[in-house]
Amino acid sequence: MGASAYFAEVLAHNPDLARISLNLARGDGGQPAAPSTPASDPVSKVAIHAGGVVIGELSVMPDQAFVERALWAIAADVAVVLLVTILVFRELLASLVAQRGVAGAVSSAQSLRLPLFLFILSEELTRAFLPLFFSDFAAAGGVTHSTAVSLPIAVYMVFFALTTPYAGGWADRYGPRRVFALGALLAASGFVWMALTGHYWSLLAARALCATGYALGTMACQRQIIATTSGENRARGLALFVAAVSIAAICGTSIGGVLAERLGYRAVLVISAFAAVSGFVIFAVSQRNLATSSAPQANFRLADLKPLLRNRRFMSLMLGAAIPAKISLAGFLFFLTPLGLQAADYSPAAIGRAIMLYYILLTLSNPLASYLSDRWQRHLSLVLGGMLLIGLGGLAGLASNILSPALSIWFGIIALGLGTGISAAPMQALAIELADAGSATSVLVALRTLERMGSVIGPLLAGVLLTWLPASGAMVVIGCCALLGMFLLFGLGRARPDGLPLRVGQT
Repeated sequence: MGASAYFAEVLAHNPDLARISLNLARGDGGQPAAPSTPASDPVSKVAIHAGGVVIGELSVMPDQAFVERALWAIAADVAVVLLVTILVFRELLASLVAQRGVAGAVSSAQSLRLPLFLFILSEELTRAFLPLFFSDFAAAGGVTHSTAVSLPIAVYMVFFALTTPYAGGWADRYGPRRVFALGALLAASGFVWMALTGHYWSLLAARALCATGYALGTMACQRQIIATTSGENRARGLALFVAAVSIAAICGTSIGGVLAERLGYRAVLVISAFAAVSGFVIFAVSQRNLATSSAPQANFRLADLKPLLRNRRFMSLMLGAAIPAKISLAGFLFFLTPLGLQAADYSPAAIGRAIMLYYILLTLSNPLASYLSDRWQRHLSLVLGGMLLIGLGGLAGLASNILSPALSIWFGIIALGLGTGISAAPMQALAIELADAGSATSVLVALRTLERMGSVIGPLLAGVLLTWLPASGAMVVIGCCALLGMFLLFGLGRARPDGLPLRVGQT
């Protein structure tokens, strides 16, 4: 009586079929007789013969909604391609205008726009499918499924965190342009290695190379932004970096999922390498005629981090907001979301569109939050509000039985996007304000390094939780981490006379 199992397997591999029925005249078929089918239903029937005698009938009913779903998916892919085309054209146009319309330090900062976009795009193209790509290596690596998915993400974040302090020092010593170029080349090499490798442990080494390159490139760009902004407009200046990341992520996660579904994972990795190299080439050309500033710069040293790590107010911000926010981002969005939506029969392209929503909301909310932060100088209030939203988004997992697991994930993505957009730029500005001593570079290095601790913890925590809990339960635990961080930040700020200021400049 294996017909039922066989038909179930056929249906699983052919989503265009709604039902397969085997009706035997003797009544001992492998599958019970199906109810009568209305004449209007397009059912294909084939008689079954044995010894010249008809002994039964096989009926196959197609899924009439399959074509409609396929057309909607194609329409969504076309819309994604159109959106990406518009955004890429916008970046090209903005880069050309910046090159022709401004001069000096502003021109140097604005000329980073297109190379930075392409550089971040190279990583974001893989965002929608990397956990699925990693899971294919589980058997070859001799590790469990959850470990196979979470370990490469954790390795990436570890090397990102380890490289960030040195990246800040090298950006001061050798200049942001050289460090950015090195980062782009290292990242491209890592993507090519991933596309060629067939071994799980080799994949980990390639991810480490990508992380090293990404840390070098992003820290170099942030160092350049800090050099061209002041306390009055720093939040908006840092928001430009967040916006560049967001636009590249919107393009990358959406079009990356579409390309992965059409071309395969490894082809997209090759495209990512090409994007990183293109960023390097455009960077080299755009910077060729720009003079290097001769103003003396205070070189960053690892010893500069010690005062910050002993700064109680700075560490309160890190433990209460920066680290929990990255736990939510890496654990929920980068780890749980692809796996949870795949379990709900989402395609890589559909997963990419879901992750894209996070970056769209981040892009829309971040400029408003940074403007209000600079206008009102209430950075801490915005950080607390953002963490509250992130935590409540995780608690949406409690309603997974009512909303469905996929819908609860969508609510979590919306809350994470809005919460991060509200808190990201104010958190960076507040971190610089709370650092009583040390350069802005040292503050950014400390912030990014400690943030990566959360990015390492996130996927590892989610992987461990999945061994005991469903994805919705893991989502709730991660949301509780954000809420606990928010209460810790608020409590430490109000419990001590030298606590965190609600207003910049407040003592």
